[in-house]
Amino acid sequence: MIYKYIDFDGQKYKGGFYLKKSEYSRSRHYIESPLFFKENSPIAFFNNLKLLTSEGYSVANAIKILKTSNSAALKRSMAEKMEQDLKLGKPFFAVVQKYFEVDDFVIFMLEIAEKEANINEVLDDICDYLEKKATYKRKIKNETAYPIFLMVMGIILLFFISKFVAPVFFNVLESFEGNLPKVSLVAFSFASFISNYGDYVLFAIILIYIMYFMISTKFPMVQLKVKKNLYQNGLFKNIRQDKFQYNFFKRFSILYKYKGNFKDSLIFIAKQEKDIYFKSELEKAIKNLGSGKSISEIVEFRAVFSDFAISFMEGIDRDEEVFKTTDKLAKFYEQSYGDRLSKVLKLIGPIMIAIIGVIVAIIALGIMLPIFSFTEEI
Repeated sequence: MIYKYIDFDGQKYKGGFYLKKSEYSRSRHYIESPLFFKENSPIAFFNNLKLLTSEGYSVANAIKILKTSNSAALKRSMAEKMEQDLKLGKPFFAVVQKYFEVDDFVIFMLEIAEKEANINEVLDDICDYLEKKATYKRKIKNETAYPIFLMVMGIILLFFISKFVAPVFFNVLESFEGNLPKVSLVAFSFASFISNYGDYVLFAIILIYIMYFMISTKFPMVQLKVKKNLYQNGLFKNIRQDKFQYNFFKRFSILYKYKGNFKDSLIFIAKQEKDIYFKSELEKAIKNLGSGKSISEIVEFRAVFSDFAISFMEGIDRDEEVFKTTDKLAKFYEQSYGDRLSKVLKLIGPIMIAIIGVIVAIIALGIMLPIFSFTEEI
């Protein structure tokens, strides 16, 4: 597995690639993620585990039951390996980290559960967190799969028409006397461009993406500036802000429920954040938090949170029910993010199809109109 990383050496950000997970002591600025993600979600496993632990079974006995029942939530071979690791004295959170692709937030929650012996309650929170996360991923995939398929097929059709069909018709049409309609001239020019330079344009787009990926990985400040600009001025900035605020308050409310400390919960979220822009702003905000400034006076908080969220956060330090307050914010932004996402996803399909449809229609009209006009003259 290849991992990419971003670190802060005290003066500037640096980035690069590893062939395996780094083993040195990480600063709280460190970000590491695999270059290629693989689906290995433990949601079904955690749901089964939650059900069994609620009936009084220990984690080890629950895994043994799942193994003997040939549950789809946990393969027998994996269950045997997990069972063996637990017998050797490895903590459950370390075993989960070894066999599943989960973020550090889940691992931390499992570590808390083992220390405080409240595994069932923590599993309930973890399942809710992972299921909501998976729901939005699944929604995006389901809503965009068909439009992307049509877009790809449309592009292939466009290349085929431009390269093989249109030139034959236009050569025939040019042999006739008379001027071609403007739409035919436009279609002829576009088809010629696609036929002659389409491959190069596609190659250039892919090359630009690869170059940006390599440059932004090696020089994280480029990535930071791009993400900052997209978050503040991008086309879907409201969706990005709602998504970040939902994820932040969801994690914060769960963390505070167990840690019971505002600053410690904030530090943990900043430490585990994978987005360099959010991570950078949160870390700067934490430093200013101890300078006597109120939350509304800290510029970095205002950079990533809406005024509505800031007004709630302003009273968090003196609010005795921080969990309830942040939980309300999480639910509010979950609803807002879901609504905005649904509206955008409903528009993406028709827009993508319309773009390809208009281009193909122009080429088709460019071919058909002269044929009709010549037919009428005959």
